[in-house]
Amino acid sequence: MRRSTAPQHAESDSQCMSRTLFLRLVFVASLVTAAAVCGLVAFRVIRNLEQEVGEQTYESVANSALTTAQEISLRKIQGGDIMATILSYAFPNKDAWPFVALDGYEVIAGKVANMSASSSQIVAAIVLPEQRADFETFAQNLYRSNNYPETSGFSDFGFGAWAEDNETSPYDDGRVHDVNGTVSPQSDRDILIILYQHNLVTANSIMANLHSIPVQGHALVQILDCVDKYATEETPAPQCGFITDFTELIRRPGPACMIFKPIYPQNDQTSAVAFAGTTMYLDEVLVNVVPDYVRGLYVVFSTDTESHTFLMDEGVPILLGEGDLHDPSFDEYARSAVLYSVETNATGSATYTITLYPSDTLFATFETNSPMVVSLGLVMVICFSISMFFLYDYFMKYESHQRKTLLEMKRRFVRFVSHEIRTPLNTVGMGLALLQSEMMSGVLETLRSNSLVDSFESNGEMKRSSSSPEMALAAAGNITRASEPDSKDTTKSRPYYSKEQVDLCLKNWLSLTKEIHENSEAAVAVLTDLLDFDKIQTGTLKLDVSRVQIWELVHRTSSQFQIHANNKHVTMDLVFPQVSLDTMDQGRVIKEFEHLLVIGDDMKLSQCLRNLISNALKFTPESGIVTIETSYMPNGLPNVQSTEYCFKGDVFPRSGSVRISVKDTGPGMSSEQQEQLFQEFVQFDPNKLQAGGGSGLGLCIAKEIIEQHKGSILATSEGLGKGSTFIIELPLYSFPIYREDSSCRQSNQTSVSEEISDLIANFHHHILVVDDVLSNRKFLAKLLERAGHTVQVAKNGQEAIDAVKDDLEKLQSERHVPFDTILLDSEMPVLCGPEAAKSIRELRHPATIVGCTGNVLPEDVAYFKSCGAATVLPKPIKISMLESFWREQGIASTI
Repeated sequence: MRRSTAPQHAESDSQCMSRTLFLRLVFVASLVTAAAVCGLVAFRVIRNLEQEVGEQTYESVANSALTTAQEISLRKIQGGDIMATILSYAFPNKDAWPFVALDGYEVIAGKVANMSASSSQIVAAIVLPEQRADFETFAQNLYRSNNYPETSGFSDFGFGAWAEDNETSPYDDGRVHDVNGTVSPQSDRDILIILYQHNLVTANSIMANLHSIPVQGHALVQILDCVDKYATEETPAPQCGFITDFTELIRRPGPACMIFKPIYPQNDQTSAVAFAGTTMYLDEVLVNVVPDYVRGLYVVFSTDTESHTFLMDEGVPILLGEGDLHDPSFDEYARSAVLYSVETNATGSATYTITLYPSDTLFATFETNSPMVVSLGLVMVICFSISMFFLYDYFMKYESHQRKTLLEMKRRFVRFVSHEIRTPLNTVGMGLALLQSEMMSGVLETLRSNSLVDSFESNGEMKRSSSSPEMALAAAGNITRASEPDSKDTTKSRPYYSKEQVDLCLKNWLSLTKEIHENSEAAVAVLTDLLDFDKIQTGTLKLDVSRVQIWELVHRTSSQFQIHANNKHVTMDLVFPQVSLDTMDQGRVIKEFEHLLVIGDDMKLSQCLRNLISNALKFTPESGIVTIETSYMPNGLPNVQSTEYCFKGDVFPRSGSVRISVKDTGPGMSSEQQEQLFQEFVQFDPNKLQAGGGSGLGLCIAKEIIEQHKGSILATSEGLGKGSTFIIELPLYSFPIYREDSSCRQSNQTSVSEEISDLIANFHHHILVVDDVLSNRKFLAKLLERAGHTVQVAKNGQEAIDAVKDDLEKLQSERHVPFDTILLDSEMPVLCGPEAAKSIRELRHPATIVGCTGNVLPEDVAYFKSCGAATVLPKPIKISMLESFWREQGIASTI
């Protein structure tokens, strides 16, 4: 079983889930609290609005009611004035009184009563005791002639002026016949004031002596005193009207009052001969003064002596009783007005005040369930929104989880594919390298035995074979077939090879080795594309930024495809319009452009350019042409906003751009194909045009890399069959050129540096090779041994730890050479590479740990390094990569 090398999280999944759950609960609690607060605030706001509406409505109702009540009371007062004026003009002579009667009085008084909203209008005449008998006869004849009811003016004692005296009256009605005005007189005046005309002929108060009734009698006496005091020739008809205090009237119970006006004969305005009276029940003032919906409105009528309280219920006044009975908590809402007040000189006339107070019942009329409904609705909406949010969050999390799961499955698949393909390719690559090395030795031995070494070395071919394993391998391929066909003693005869035969063998084997190498490299390239695409999707594609001499990079990269172009019989032209080819061939850039550099990743830019050139050669048929042109554009890339670049603490200005175009004479593209060109996994007729090769990711990756360099890449084609042109444009920056006083000094330093690096690389090292695959261990060990290194092998991490412990124990021996390099595979049984690296670091062994893995995803490499690896080499392993690492790090041999 292999252990995963994925990075371990600092917190466990359960801790993360617990914290997430806690935060979600806090968030839910916060939202619920916010919903409750919002509901409460909404409830209070709407309730306050209703309260304000109630208060405003009360203000409106109260003001309207007060105004209406004042109008009604004013009409009642005016009713009495009208009747007094009518009688004054109807009987202008004082001497005719009291024996006068207004014809049609009942009709006239009834209309006045209706107009003034009063229940009754009366006339009471002043009768002297000696006039009493004649007046009674006059009144009885009046009632008979006007068809009054037969009982009109009658009491239990008979017809006549009456007064109440319950103590002395022998009659059930408590009345006595007042013949001389001496029954309960309210003054010392020797008179009777007899009510003899009434708008209601059935009234039982007819023929009552008002002078004997305490409240009415007192009012009438005050009027007479006023008349006597203020009636002069200069001031006719003095204002001596009077309003009584609260009293109980005969007609019906309830708080009421009387309004009296003196009647002055038109011809004598200084003498009062009678009185016009208006009865007013206080509940009459409240009729139709408030709308029917009003309930719980307190109405208090008050004078200086007493008060009475009514409660309005659906517009109907209900007497609560005597006194001010309103709720004192509503005193601040009191609204009052003067109800009855007459302009008079009479002493003791009452002034009535009406005061309105609201109640809880009144304000409850304007309270609805709206605050509760709205607040609950708001809470429900918020809760629904919260539910929708969490539902949306759930689906988003689910979708995100699915995406993460899919991405993780994809990454696992990429990791698996990378490991499972790179591991056998590692065996193939190392086996091929070992075969080339072995065949080289066989070629040399065969050439020496055939006396061809000298001639081979003389013309330089042998020297090239030594530097090219492929050539040596090819040379050994047809050794047995090169023997003389007629030779019978193959053990003793020495085969003879002509130069042409050796050349033919070299070419054949060179072709075979190249085919093996190209196919393995193609497989690795597809894996590299997949890994780069994964980095793009996860946003982990990073650039190793340095200063790049772009003209040399184009020249160097394109030269790698020259042999391939020749084999395919495709002409590949390298064009530098502003740089001479002679200068480029010498490996130098002309002085005019040597200060203009691209700041970017040399390897990534070379990868993009290789991709474009490879595609151009792939799609271009035989005898076609591929043109690579590199031009300096002084005003290129105007859309790039930055005018300078900060590199390693120094700021360098923008200076135009470089444009690299790769043009081919291949099948071309349609406009629809051009729109899809830079998308992932896009291939046009792959089986027909490229024999099914390629991953379809190269251009997508190239676009991302170029855009990270703040450059642009585009493709143009005039149509199918007319070829294609790919254009890369990158910003250039101006760098100062520093020159040594002596060019020899620089050359010497470079030579010394290279010699030291080569010396370090060629040191013999003591290496521990750890790999669970036998063939990998065997081939890598043999390659290292043939390079002159000492090798020890282990098949898993635990064996590696044991070997390191044993190596540390042997360090006590002076002759023991410890490991200076440990080549550690990643995926191994028993104990994986990263865990083994941790343990080796804990043992404090001085060896440099070099990881070897087919898992080259960024997190895998970073994890391996975090466990103690100095670097991580991707499979297939090449000895040159290891030697480059030794050279870069300055790691010398311990031998």
